[in-house]
Amino acid sequence: MPTAHAPRKKACQALQADLHTPCSKTFRGWGRFCPPHLEEHARLSGAYKDAAARAERLRRHGELGEKQLRALLGAPAVDRALQKARQYAAALDEEAATRAAHAARFPTTSPGTGVPPTAMRRSGSTGSGVTLGGRAGSPTAMHVDEDKHEDRMREIREKKEACDALVVQLQKKREEVLSEAQQRRERYGGRDDDPERQPLLERRRAAARARTRQWVCIAFFVVLLVVVSMIIACLLITQLDTTPRAHV
Repeated sequence: MPTAHAPRKKACQALQADLHTPCSKTFRGWGRFCPPHLEEHARLSGAYKDAAARAERLRRHGELGEKQLRALLGAPAVDRALQKARQYAAALDEEAATRAAHAARFPTTSPGTGVPPTAMRRSGSTGSGVTLGGRAGSPTAMHVDEDKHEDRMREIREKKEACDALVVQLQKKREEVLSEAQQRRERYGGRDDDPERQPLLERRRAAARARTRQWVCIAFFVVLLVVVSMIIACLLITQLDTTPRAHV
């Protein structure tokens, strides 16, 4: 029977915390990293994926169009939109930072060689006559991961620039809204003809009308109850008066 050969040892391709010193450990098996660095790779991958998920959840609040901006009429609405936009910008910054930290510790070139995966992919071999496919850890897969990382980082930069511009717009709109409110206060002095007070006054009038109707209904039922009680009492008295008395 042919004997099974153990996989040859490979050097870990991760960098130490100083981002310059390659890991000195060797390991057997597939992949590019020794077991400790493989765990760290998974942890940093999870960190930037969690950050990406938070950014995606906040995206609809951080990408407002002109129509949505015009719909923000009051200072509270503008403040809420500004808070959400800042949260979205912070989420994008966090994703960019965690992705950069991951890429710095686990580069897509072999430490100490500077050979990019594209060059190795073009040659199609490791130099030892073994052809490389698209298996995880191969130059082809590394090249794909690098392209995805660069594409996402470019997308993050574009979204962050747009979000920063939105924050500036919201800050400007907030100043305009507060200025308009101050001008209305100076012009109307809290009078009832202030257009800004009209919705509030209308709500108060509606509430007063509702309370009036409620009291009218209560009074009607009280009067009705009293009248019905009096009618029943009169009927009982009349019946007692007309009942013949028994003779002794």
